Amino acid sequence: DGFDLGIGILFAAAEDAELDTMIAAIGPFWDANETWLVLAVGLLLVAFPLAHGVILTALYIPVFVLLLGLILRG
Repeated sequence: DGFDLGIGILFAAAEDAELDTMIAAIGPFWDANETWLVLAVGLLLVAFPLAHGVILTALYIPVFVLLLGLILRG
């Protein structure tokens, strides 16, 4: 995720020609950075179903905010 955020920080000082290059550079990595979250939750569910229920129940609001942030960011 640092690659995306670094490009985002550089966006403020970039010229128009550089913006297109920056967006093209993060294209292949954009979805891969969010895939880890789906994979981690899926592995937790399969490997430790009891822990999955306890953890996601206890962290329902933070997980919801995290997912909402990922959706709105994209």
